[in-house]
Amino acid sequence: MWEMFLEEFRFQKGGQFATSRDMADHYLRIYDAIRHQLWEVRKHAVLNDIIPQFGEVEIDKPLEDAKVDAVKKKSAANAKRENIEKLLALVRKQEKLILYGTGRDCDGLLSFLTESEQDRLLYSDKKAAHSTYIYREKKVIAPSELCGEYREYMILITSSMYAISIQWELEDMGIDPERIIYNKECLWWI
Repeated sequence: MWEMFLEEFRFQKGGQFATSRDMADHYLRIYDAIRHQLWEVRKHAVLNDIIPQFGEVEIDKPLEDAKVDAVKKKSAANAKRENIEKLLALVRKQEKLILYGTGRDCDGLLSFLTESEQDRLLYSDKKAAHSTYIYREKKVIAPSELCGEYREYMILITSSMYAISIQWELEDMGIDPERIIYNKECLWWI
């Protein structure tokens, strides 16, 4: 298998270097940058503090730029924490609230709440439209019922990935957009 890594990659072909030493030095810097980025991703995965993502590999990036990038990453993590805190405050403040969507983001949100806070919440999901659906020992409300008996309830769309499309679906069903709040943060990978 090691022989596979001795072959040139497509991006390596066509590079022009004055000497073979320059070429070797260039590739060593590339491999060092990739190794460092892999280490960073592994560190954050072990610490479970952020979602690991690969950024662009930049060779010979000035140290000051790296510091600026670190500050940006830290401020993004702080912004995510602030958004989650605002969402939790909103959930705790609402007396009549239905969580729409019972997926991973809903589980993540509920993990931040106490049992008494969870007990006053109701759940709605598309899965309840076709048959009886139980989630956390409560009957899940079908989306069609949100316009009738539950029209006084605010609706929090828990899915961060599909929030906008779900909001459109709910509005198409006749639900007032003023009742709809949606989550912007991934809550299952924190």
